Amino acid sequence: MSLTDRAVKHPLNQRGRRFKRVILRPVGPTALRIGQSRWPTSIRDVILRKVALPYLRARDDRFERRVGDGVFVGQTADLLGLYVRVFGVWEPHLSAFIAGRLGPGDVFIDVGANSGWYTLLAALRVRPRGAVVAVEPSVGLLERLGWQLERNALTNVRVVPEAVSDHVGRVAVEPGPAEHTGLTKALREAEDASSDAVPCRPLREMVSD
Repeated sequence: MSLTDRAVKHPLNQRGRRFKRVILRPVGPTALRIGQSRWPTSIRDVILRKVALPYLRARDDRFERRVGDGVFVGQTADLLGLYVRVFGVWEPHLSAFIAGRLGPGDVFIDVGANSGWYTLLAALRVRPRGAVVAVEPSVGLLERLGWQLERNALTNVRVVPEAVSDHVGRVAVEPGPAEHTGLTKALREAEDASSDAVPCRPLREMVSD
């Protein structure tokens, strides 16, 4: 089981979060420094998994972390934000591939943009002549996506607050847990009157020439 899998399997309720904040406060910062050091990997893995990551998750701090020429804004309770806070990157192989493929003037489409990690990477690579289309139906995640746009003054990003589908209609959005917002998903259909329903349509209709 990977470190990511272990992290997902331990959601925190409010009581558990308060308890871990108190218990781990004396050792959390030290554990984080060790986890980011050059100690043997096996030791760092245990210290990060058992102490540093639970400590940061329990605190649920909003943070800023420099990413290339930009700044990523996140929350440490969420898995994506937690990993960016600790390691400075999310999905390093995919992030490196995207950064290596994109250049000024390119267009990048981020379907399920979440809190904007790939939107930020792409927008920094393709500007000033390029563009990014960020598709995200979740209201809560749209707010976090907005953090990246505002903090980095990104003017080359167009946000589409809809879900991609094979038809035009409406779908209900089921939020993922606070510990892993990447599990947010759009359901097949929703009543028009549903408070959590959002528009959906095929991707080709969201992208202009």
